[in-house]
Amino acid sequence: MERTIQMISENLKNENTRFKILTCAHNKMHKSADEVIGTTRVTRSSSFGTLFSTPLSIEFFIDFQNCSKEANILHLHSPFPLAEIACLLLPQNDKKIIISYQADISQTKWAYFAKFYKPILERLLARADCIIVTSPAMIKSSPPLHKFINKCKIIPLGIDINKWDLVSKEDKRELKARLGIVNEKIILFVGRLVFYKGLDYLIKALKDINAILIIIGDGELKERLKKLATKLEVMNKIHFLGQVPEEELSIYYSIADVFVLPSINGGEAFALVQLEAMSFGLPVVNTDLPTGVPFVSLHNETGLTVPPRDSAALANAINAILENDELRQRFSKNALERVKLFSMERMLRDTHKVYQDVMDRTL
Repeated sequence: MERTIQMISENLKNENTRFKILTCAHNKMHKSADEVIGTTRVTRSSSFGTLFSTPLSIEFFIDFQNCSKEANILHLHSPFPLAEIACLLLPQNDKKIIISYQADISQTKWAYFAKFYKPILERLLARADCIIVTSPAMIKSSPPLHKFINKCKIIPLGIDINKWDLVSKEDKRELKARLGIVNEKIILFVGRLVFYKGLDYLIKALKDINAILIIIGDGELKERLKKLATKLEVMNKIHFLGQVPEEELSIYYSIADVFVLPSINGGEAFALVQLEAMSFGLPVVNTDLPTGVPFVSLHNETGLTVPPRDSAALANAINAILENDELRQRFSKNALERVKLFSMERMLRDTHKVYQDVMDRTL
C-alpha cells in the first residue's frame, strides 16, 4: 500500500494539488519527524511501539490536527484506528473525507476486536464523502459497507506495467546457477512472512510437488516456517531469500514457472504482487477469498483458484499448471492481457476524478 500512496502523491501532484502524508512510526520513536520521500512531504509521528499491529501514539493526534488545517481533502486508508479516531475528533466542517477501505477487520485474525471497532468505523463511513474499494467483492463481503453502497467507488489498484527492464538470458542463467537450479520447475512467492499469507499451507503442499519454491520477503514467521520445512523434510526444495532489491525482482519473475499466493483470510485484500507476476506472463494460483484476490487473477483464465487453508488443493493446482505446457501457456497469454486492465494510469485517472468530484460536491 505504501507504494500505491507514493505513486498517487507523486503523479497527481501539480500546481493546484499538493500532498502531505501523515504516518506513524511502528518502532519506538520519541519525536515526530518530517522528511521528503521522492517529491512528497511526509510526517512520521512518534510512537511507543505497536499493539495488535497498531501504532501507539499520542503525538499522532496532534500531527493529524495540524496537517488537517491546511488540507481540503482528508484521504484515510482503513483500517487504521488512530487515523479514524483522530478524524472523528475533528469538528464537522468543510473538509472532504475519502476512505480507501482496504480490508474488513472481521475477516482477519483481529476479528475479535471487530465489535469494539465497528462503532468507530460506522461513524467514519457515515461522515465520508466517498469510499474507495479495490474490487466488487469487497463491497459484497463487507457488512459495514452495505449501508453506504451509494458512496462506494471501485478503483482497482494498478501498477506501472512498463517499469521493469528487459531480462537477458544471461541474467536468468546466472541467477539459476547461483541458486543451484538446473532443470527444476520453479514456484515463486513474494510477500511478507506473516499469518494471513498462508505460507505454511504452501510448504505442506510442497511434499507432493516436484519443484523448487523461492520465497522472497521477510517477516515474523520466518524462523517458524523454516522449522516447519525442516520437519516436513522439504527444506532442500526451498530458498528463503529475504528481501530482494527491487531491480532484481524482475529476474526472479522471469525464471519462475508459476506464482502462488496461498493467503487464508481477508487480511489479503488485493495483492498487487499478483499483477507484477501477471505482467511477466506468470500463471497465478491464488485462493478463493471474499476480497479482490480472485478478482485480480481469474480462475481457469489466468491461473487457478483454490479454497484457502487447503494444502492438497494447492498441490493439485500447482501440479496441473507445471505438468501441462499448453495450459500454462494459455494462462500466461491471458495474464499478459488481463494485467493491462490494472494499469497505473487508469488508477491515477480514476483517483483524480474522485478528488475532483468530492471538491465539486458532485459525487
